[in-house]
Amino acid sequence: MIRLNLKNALKAVLSAMAIIINISLFRVFSNKVINFKVFYNLNITVMALATIVIFILYKNNKKDDLSKSQKLLTLFFALWMLLGEAYVEAGTFKLICENPVILLASIVKVMGYYFIFELGFNYLNRLLKNSKQRELKITNKRLLWYIDKLEKNPFRTSLITILIFWSIYFLAFYPIVLSPDPSYQIIQYFNIPNKYNNWVIPLNNQIFMTAHHPVLQTFLIGWCIEIGRFIANDNLGLFIYTLLQTGVYSSALAMTVKYAHSHGISKKWQLILIANYSLVPMYPFYALSAVKDTLYTAFMLFFVLFIFDIIKNHEQKMSLNKHVWLFIVMLFLCLFRHNGIYVILLTIPFVIIVSRKNWVSLTSMTVGLLVILTAFNNYLVPSLGISGTSVREMLSIPFQQTARVVKEYPNTYSEADKDIIDYVLRYDNLALRYEAEKSDPIKNDYNKYTTSKYLKEYFYIWFKGFLRHPDTYVDATLNNIYGYFYPNAHKWYLYSEYVDTAQKEGAITYHFIPWTKPIRMFLKGWGNLFPYLPFIGLIASIGANTWALLILASYLLNKKNCKYLVTLIPLLTTLLICLISPVNTYFRYTMPYIYALPILAILIFNSIRGGTNEKK
Repeated sequence: MIRLNLKNALKAVLSAMAIIINISLFRVFSNKVINFKVFYNLNITVMALATIVIFILYKNNKKDDLSKSQKLLTLFFALWMLLGEAYVEAGTFKLICENPVILLASIVKVMGYYFIFELGFNYLNRLLKNSKQRELKITNKRLLWYIDKLEKNPFRTSLITILIFWSIYFLAFYPIVLSPDPSYQIIQYFNIPNKYNNWVIPLNNQIFMTAHHPVLQTFLIGWCIEIGRFIANDNLGLFIYTLLQTGVYSSALAMTVKYAHSHGISKKWQLILIANYSLVPMYPFYALSAVKDTLYTAFMLFFVLFIFDIIKNHEQKMSLNKHVWLFIVMLFLCLFRHNGIYVILLTIPFVIIVSRKNWVSLTSMTVGLLVILTAFNNYLVPSLGISGTSVREMLSIPFQQTARVVKEYPNTYSEADKDIIDYVLRYDNLALRYEAEKSDPIKNDYNKYTTSKYLKEYFYIWFKGFLRHPDTYVDATLNNIYGYFYPNAHKWYLYSEYVDTAQKEGAITYHFIPWTKPIRMFLKGWGNLFPYLPFIGLIASIGANTWALLILASYLLNKKNCKYLVTLIPLLTTLLICLISPVNTYFRYTMPYIYALPILAILIFNSIRGGTNEKK
């Protein structure tokens, strides 16, 4: 017992040190003499209290052996806690081994975090093993009345509830929240010259719209403005778009509650879903934001629910009605974001493997989808004079790597190499334009006339740079992705400001209601505060949601239930797309998997435990 307590005490001390100590404190060195005063800058009282709390948790823990996947995740999370700290503090993994003391502190932190996450997995496994679906014991008459309504019509009840809670946002931010992207879509719709048409070779010098943003959404916003302008004014038109978007978006959220109800999920979890959608500010703010990600996320939710239904009932043939609706969802998933096709192409083959009775219909739908998208993107869009996208959108990673080498090692390249880089990316101010966590300043100067010959020469130079400075390439890449795995990376933002880009260009005239400014200020304050609230703020944490997704995948592997792993493929694909995106820790890129994760986790756990009280 004494030996066990000593072991637990050591783990508790290391765990507390991992939480409290910041490795950047140990950068205070001069002439290789350690300044031990940094230790006194630590809050010893907090560390002592953390040690005591963790020791008690260890003492009360009934340790179970973790699965291999859980052990790997435990180490993975521990390493990312260290790497995340290094990139936040110094922008490089080299901080970890900058000097012997930092290296020792880094080892202590990894060990401490490993013990913390090992303890966390033990408690999580026990919780999942012992938890049961229990209905709430409710005596409040009003709540009983509400639950009765929810039982009778879960979709309508949850939809009305959500919209009631969101109504204050619609009043405060009427008619819409325009950020730069949808502002430029409006500018393009009204055929006004803009930066996007400067980035591509135009098909028609008189048409300034490009396919950089989803063409269908650009037209949808424009059509709504024209309808509103015909009836009254631009404000009404923008609000018509808000209503259309909100209708689809809120219906997708309400459908998750209906799915939970139809699969026999307890009222407790249905109410938690409704409360989440109604009270967490990111949901209403994105209902009002005209960014393409709102509708894309809505269709992703519909798609994920369809995939879960197919996987759960994999031995049954889908009805004609489900085929039609699934095809519509897949089509809009692709039309409202270019990434949608990758989600479908990576998901459907695995769905076919699990649900072989539907392989003919699913294959036919996918082929039909590809035919329609090819006709739309390669024939219809160009026939309207709309220019395509630029290859630069796919090259954020190598461009960032080249720029970082130029910034850190300006003498790396020969004059001939510099000429090639200059032709492709403009060399003279490449180092100045480099931003570690955002590739837009680099790729925005990509030469649109670059031929495949020049790109081939560029990649030859890029490879030489890799051989000379592989560590710099690693830094350039990890700086652009660490926030997707590091829960302490807070880069929270909400689209809530008045952006007059489209108005300045003469495309539209719109405004917020002046007397609602105090309400807007309050709602913005609530929205910006939420991610920093203890525990519940993790709902909006990108890193925490990524971890939850990986933990759920690990759980399915541990249960040897690969069937339901297929339902996570759209979410994991979205995560992979984020890792090659131009911005680190960008919330709207992660919306599809953050939004879909709660309902999928609830449905999967219920199904694995043999939920039988499904409602037809």
